[in-house]
Amino acid sequence: MQSPDITIVIETPKESRLKFKLDRATGLYKVDRILPRGLRFPFNFGFIPRTQAADGDPTDVLLVLDEILFPGCCIDCQLLGVMRAEQSEKGKKYRNDRILAVAVKDAGSPKALSELEPDFIADVGRFFATYHEAEGNQFKVLGVGNCEEALELVRQTTLRVDGRDS
Repeated sequence: MQSPDITIVIETPKESRLKFKLDRATGLYKVDRILPRGLRFPFNFGFIPRTQAADGDPTDVLLVLDEILFPGCCIDCQLLGVMRAEQSEKGKKYRNDRILAVAVKDAGSPKALSELEPDFIADVGRFFATYHEAEGNQFKVLGVGNCEEALELVRQTTLRVDGRDS
């Protein structure tokens, strides 16, 4: 199944030590944290607008793309799947899943999870575990879901406005 096009917003560019976060009050991107030396985002990281995940933030998206984008950049994507994950912060555990997506206009991008590098999910899991461990927190990959599961996560987290989907 191919997902409908989903527009995502990039918060943190690939290769950045800086983790950016959209400040909802000002609409500006703010440095949320600085990763330890030697640790950089191995992918562009963003979110789906008008969604709210279990952690209170918009639904996270990991964009599989070789190019480095910039905070605030919008890009139309196809969903590949979802990395189901659990995170603990200050002793509290909660789900913090990440959608896996590719750019619609990238003709050479993977078309399915099976086309990702063999260690891709394990490498992403290690990155997030290291990233969170540096702050005294934990991150654990629970499994990987297909495109249909990713699309269901988007549906479940889409905010409703005036009783309708936004």
